Amino acid sequence: MKFGLDVGGTKIEYAVFDDKQKILFRERIKTAPKASYNIAGIAALVSRFHAKPKLLTVGLPGVIDTKKGRVVASTHKWITNAFVSGLQKKLKCKVKIDNDANLFALSEHAFGAAKGIDEALFITMGTGVGSAAIANGKLVRGYNGGAGEFGFTPMNHSENYRGLFAKFKPKDLIINTLLSGGGYKRLYNAYYNENIEHIHEVPMKRRLEFVKVYADIFAYAILPLIGINAPRMVILGGGVSKEPDIARQIENAIARYFDKWRQPLVCVAKNGDSAGVFAASL
Repeated sequence: MKFGLDVGGTKIEYAVFDDKQKILFRERIKTAPKASYNIAGIAALVSRFHAKPKLLTVGLPGVIDTKKGRVVASTHKWITNAFVSGLQKKLKCKVKIDNDANLFALSEHAFGAAKGIDEALFITMGTGVGSAAIANGKLVRGYNGGAGEFGFTPMNHSENYRGLFAKFKPKDLIINTLLSGGGYKRLYNAYYNENIEHIHEVPMKRRLEFVKVYADIFAYAILPLIGINAPRMVILGGGVSKEPDIARQIENAIARYFDKWRQPLVCVAKNGDSAGVFAASL
């Protein structure tokens, strides 16, 4: 059996697989604001299945040095090396950590939307924004494990949205702030001068209208990634990827900026928001 854990900003998911990648157990809990609470919650999750892990593959948001098995940086202050060692001590097993977007990419490449595609870009839009790339059939990690982590880079936006972006403070004009799940709502409120709490409150006609706006902003922001990686496909994950018609609208938006021979296909992850934890079965 193989055991996987995906730690996100809003949920933590634990899964157990047999040797044929069949799911034997899968449950999730809400993410707590402190490491100690999450360690206790994870231990409770693990206890619900009869077999206990000897090796647990854990996906974490942030830059992970897989060679040394340490957290270099994370979007969540409680995700530290102390959290990893505390989890290992609590579960009494070896914990193998990796970047959550990397595991998302490995999963979708092995048995998801990018199966059989050796050049692909993977972007998650959840609590934060992460990305990973498969080149020549292999995951690109970079010298420090941070390849693809572009969440804290400044927003690259077209002149079409100068007025919209003028409504934000300069420090907020970064990928994580504006393209994440929370950023989606911020952009919506700024674009329509509203103050909604949940995007699902919005009538479907208005949601479809805004998806086009977001898709254009998103596409323009990732043009450098597409230009550098030359992917055949772009796979979307995270909560924002569930918005209606978003993959088609992003693909259409990219087409406005690139010649046809450079345009990648865009689709939503086949394994949904569980794609990261599925990588443990590999």
